[in-house]
Amino acid sequence: LEATSRINFRVLVVLLLFAIAAWRLRGKTAWSVLWIPITLLPVLAVSRVIVPLAERNLYLASVGFVWIAAEALVRLSTMRSFVLASALCIGYFAVDSLRVPVWKDELTLFGQALQLRPDNVSIRMRVSSELGRRGRYDEAVTQLDVVLKQSPDHLKALTSKAGFLVLTKDWDAVEATCARAFEVDPNSAICHLDVGMADLYRERRDQAWKRFDRAYESNPRMWQALFQQGTMALDAGDLPTAVKKLEAALVLSPSAPAYTMLG
Repeated sequence: LEATSRINFRVLVVLLLFAIAAWRLRGKTAWSVLWIPITLLPVLAVSRVIVPLAERNLYLASVGFVWIAAEALVRLSTMRSFVLASALCIGYFAVDSLRVPVWKDELTLFGQALQLRPDNVSIRMRVSSELGRRGRYDEAVTQLDVVLKQSPDHLKALTSKAGFLVLTKDWDAVEATCARAFEVDPNSAICHLDVGMADLYRERRDQAWKRFDRAYESNPRMWQALFQQGTMALDAGDLPTAVKKLEAALVLSPSAPAYTMLG
């Protein structure tokens, strides 16, 4: 699940062996052998490949293995072919019965991957995101804390943690987390938005407005900052400003809450 920017010589050796095998073989067998590396090329970490290798990338390549197995079967007697085919079917069924539960959803899939690679930051971030999507914010933060223990300057982990803390309304933790994020990137739009939410909750409305301004300046796609300012203006009775901010937010992201406030 990690991209690479260097030549992976082990992969090159495997490709070379496939090429030699295809050269030595003939006909359908050669094509079956070549099919495997050809279908894997888009995802092999040979050089500057950003698409991660996952099990689904093996689907097309597995056709080559099936063809090779079929070539072996037709060269055997009927009884031996039947025995070998039965063994293959039983083996595939056994493997599938073990893998299908893992593919139940993203949490089981990435959770199992995390057990195999507990030091993999990318997998742990995905687990945290899925836990957050399910509303299990404390568990999501715990996963991010593991990432931050390994990489204290991981900006994505810091901003994701701040976002989950906003949802739990732990404003002290939001400010502490974003203070660390600002050391990495003073223009972090997400953290300016989150700290603005903390200021708004604590009735520091002027500071909150400035934070939302900073969030929008750092990221002109940050419609949430405009939405919050529109809501603040509406609460203060400043209807022209509220309309202006909410309409601007709707241009960036047509959302039900913004339409409701505008209505």
